[in-house]
Amino acid sequence: MPPLEPSEDKEEGREQAQEELNSVGPRRGHAKYSIDAVAASSTHVLSPQQLQDWLHHRVSRQQCLSKKYFVSWRNWCTAAVHAIRSCLAQELPHPPCDAQFGRLFYQLAQGVDRGEMPSFAHPTARSAYALEFFCRARLVADLLLTKYHLGIAATMKRTCAREGQEDRSDYDAEEEEEDVYAQKFCPLSSTSTGTTGRTCRVLSLGGGPGYDYVGVLLADWFGTCGHSTTTIQGTVLDYEEGWHDVVEAMNTATQTALQTSSCLQWGGTCDITQSLLDHPSNATNCLPLVDTTDVFICQYTIAENAHALRHSNYIFFQQLFQRAPTGSLILLIEVTPRLWPDIVALLPPLDTDTTRFRIDFCKARNRSNGPQLMIQKLSITTISTSSTALDRHNQRALEACGEFRKLKQLHDRKMDAGFQRQSRKVRGTK
Repeated sequence: MPPLEPSEDKEEGREQAQEELNSVGPRRGHAKYSIDAVAASSTHVLSPQQLQDWLHHRVSRQQCLSKKYFVSWRNWCTAAVHAIRSCLAQELPHPPCDAQFGRLFYQLAQGVDRGEMPSFAHPTARSAYALEFFCRARLVADLLLTKYHLGIAATMKRTCAREGQEDRSDYDAEEEEEDVYAQKFCPLSSTSTGTTGRTCRVLSLGGGPGYDYVGVLLADWFGTCGHSTTTIQGTVLDYEEGWHDVVEAMNTATQTALQTSSCLQWGGTCDITQSLLDHPSNATNCLPLVDTTDVFICQYTIAENAHALRHSNYIFFQQLFQRAPTGSLILLIEVTPRLWPDIVALLPPLDTDTTRFRIDFCKARNRSNGPQLMIQKLSITTISTSSTALDRHNQRALEACGEFRKLKQLHDRKMDAGFQRQSRKVRGTK
């Protein structure tokens, strides 16, 4: 991604934004506020113009993949999330309730242990949940940007090698093909090429308040330094119909905080434990969207539905993998990788004549949780040289599944021994 030179009017905007920040008052240990310092503040909310100026005048001049670049990402993302969250707090249809959220939080932990989905029926608990877990939006953005940056680094490395600026002794055709796949994994890679008028359609399965959409939007903004020509169209499907008004509030909050033309909408109810083709709500609300979706995201819903998913033989995901369009990305996120072997086993045989699946277990930069599961559906014609590199890559992924099966065995043994999660303690009580 080439550096962007700021124009004179943008310099004026930068100076005006800095003056506004300086007027807030000094920060401990610093003579004045800076945009990076305000990112960590829980009281100051940056305006859309300030967030945009930050990208134009700081990030666009930094070397991609440098330490400063990732520090800027962390700080900018903190500021952007704070702005969206502040707007969302004003748009929520119901006031958040700490007591109801405490009960829901405990039920969520139990759900992961037992493989049973908790109830999101209480509206004040949903509001509190929507404000509490923006870390999930950041995780989606981190994963996408990690893949995007890997692609950029791979492109730079290939260019230097071909121009004789780098020793090619440790760089073979297989590595080059791996790098090509790494860049293709992220939908943001196409936005960096200057393609105009592109639409990236994101389908969030069990998406609750819409964190998946927010994550893709943040990654797109930062990855293109605010110059994206892509419109993100997010759709949330969830078994709890009560999320519809929170999704509307999240759409308003993102458009207010970022002044974006991208949009988020409620798509109706969906049940990932039932057939995609035959279940009434799935066939009506989900199936018509599958053919045109670029990114499928299912976050923190698989472990909570583990029993029902096994009982259905994962029929929803079997049919989703078959119906997903070529080139689409499927991102599955969970607190534990113990279920990934069951999901990987659903993929069609690796020797399909027309399509191939690339399996990737990935972690976001500087995050301990994971690994998460990324699956991309590829066309045979998109494989640049041969399928050998892809076969080797997928074989390594299949070998990693052996370790994840051990985690599942340990978990099952713990639950069979009568493990009971302790209820959430309230401060000030014995």
